[in-house]
Amino acid sequence: MGINNKFENWLSGISDIYIGICTCDIIDNVSIDSLDNLFYRIVDGRKMQDVASLMTEFQQKMPFFEGFGKNYFALYDCLCFDISWEENHNVTPPVVTPERIVIRVKNAEYLLNKSISDLLYFLQTMIEAGEYWSTDNFDPDFDFTTPVTDINRLIDMHKSTNFKLLLTCSTKEKLLQVKSNIDRVFTRDILYDKYRPIKYIYCETEDDCAYGCIKSPFVKNT
Repeated sequence: MGINNKFENWLSGISDIYIGICTCDIIDNVSIDSLDNLFYRIVDGRKMQDVASLMTEFQQKMPFFEGFGKNYFALYDCLCFDISWEENHNVTPPVVTPERIVIRVKNAEYLLNKSISDLLYFLQTMIEAGEYWSTDNFDPDFDFTTPVTDINRLIDMHKSTNFKLLLTCSTKEKLLQVKSNIDRVFTRDILYDKYRPIKYIYCETEDDCAYGCIKSPFVKNT
């Protein structure tokens, strides 16, 4: 199976691999925006070189609520609970989530390059968001035709949803820099016991589509 098929299968299927890194030509070849029932947004790593600019870029590019707190806790909450799907996702009722959520960081070699230790916290936030969306919290017997009295119940309802973060670069050399940053930051002593191993799909060439898993002695077993 070629890399395009492998990568597209990963994008399309539910799995516990939430992070992918690849060159831009691979993304172009799989036609990501042609996937059915997709919420797809692109943020720019050049505008996310430190924590403050990362939060600003997410606030500007994602349909978060106006009170976004610009910290990792707020980022997780907004990714999981406060995205306005109805802005570009035509479903009824509008709060029903899409089947696929893909957030792409282009120019990923710049991502948090002025605060590389924060890459740990950012990627872990995205992993935790992926774990949230992988759970099924949908009541098939819920009657959408009647007036909704508990709006929070409706907003929190979702089927298992395919959540992916893509880190993309224009060249193989830049891609290897991103992979090196990920490998380095997830083996630093700053890891706390609450952090899990990072698992990612790493695509470099047409013949390579490998799964990586970086483990740490600090990783919590539960």
